[in-house]
Amino acid sequence: MDILLVADIHSGSTVSPVHPKAKLESGMSVGPNPFQKRILRPFWLEMCKVPVDRAITLGDMTDGKNVKDEGCGVWSGNVSLQTLNAALLLRELNIKPDEDGYKRIDAIGGSGYHIGSNPSSDQLVCSKINELNDKSAVKFDAHYHGMEFILNAEKSKIHFSHKMSTGFYQGTALNRELMYSYLYQYDIDGMIRAHIHHYHMDTDGNRFAVSLPGWKGRDKYLQSFGLKYLSQIGWVILRLEDGHWSLHPTLKSLKNIIKTVRA
Repeated sequence: MDILLVADIHSGSTVSPVHPKAKLESGMSVGPNPFQKRILRPFWLEMCKVPVDRAITLGDMTDGKNVKDEGCGVWSGNVSLQTLNAALLLRELNIKPDEDGYKRIDAIGGSGYHIGSNPSSDQLVCSKINELNDKSAVKFDAHYHGMEFILNAEKSKIHFSHKMSTGFYQGTALNRELMYSYLYQYDIDGMIRAHIHHYHMDTDGNRFAVSLPGWKGRDKYLQSFGLKYLSQIGWVILRLEDGHWSLHPTLKSLKNIIKTVRA
């Protein structure tokens, strides 16, 4: 079983993917900026060519109001428009239909700063994906599982949750998760996290913990930290087969997009 792992789309951000059919409040199309058009869109479409059995999204599918950027970092703060853009993007994924003819997407919630609650915008994205079935011959079945869930498939149990602590060395938080899994005797084989927009994997030989890349570039908030946070965009294929697992990342570093001034 090949599972596509997608995290931190941050729909609505001016440095995140935008679908060609995305609209503004006025009804006009969202005109993609050069970063969205030349880097994000082609790389997103590259991911959409990869055939998988199902997809799992790990939260922060929308950017929300982006308060720390004072609203300047989004093409719209309208949650309805952001969730529609995310739904359109996710319906482009190359997921094999199940025996009932539906393409399966599982989702969890992200950080409250971006997605809110009651309901979360991640939950609304799932609803929007399913609603769009009425306008398409391609049918999706998107399920929202709250803030965490365990996938039991191919004799493996994998725990999914969005948030993890950030720091200079991403492996610290992942190793802490591995320690907790043994300390509290969880019956799992691996843990998958998002939130930090950077791929990192740790394993003790029996269990693994991995953080995923995102799809958001360096906004003003990240730029304010200098080189501390290096964003990566991309995706990861989780392959499960008869009790064995493997991870296959496809990554693009954004360190080369920092503005360079020649003297």
